[in-house]
Amino acid sequence: MAITPEEQATRGEVNSLSEERRVLDQEIGHRRWEIERTQNTARDDLDLEGQSLPEMPLLIDVTRRSVSARLASASKVPTGGDAELAATREQRIANVTKNP
Repeated sequence: MAITPEEQATRGEVNSLSEERRVLDQEIGHRRWEIERTQNTARDDLDLEGQSLPEMPLLIDVTRRSVSARLASASKVPTGGDAELAATREQRIANVTKNP
């Protein structure tokens, strides 16, 4: 029993679609891996190890706090809060004004 041209064309389309699906599944797997890697890096950078990342509005606040703490640590200023930071800023301004 011979295969008709229509059947041959259909088999070709099926094979083509199967290959396209394989490629897309591979792409999905790669993107999932990349998302997980990026999230793990963000968790480590934000000191949230073992926790899940919050959704966007909260993520901005968490990121802002983490960046402020790291900046304060790197610049050797207190991290106790805004009042302590403001006092340190005023003290530094006073020192710069006295010793230009």
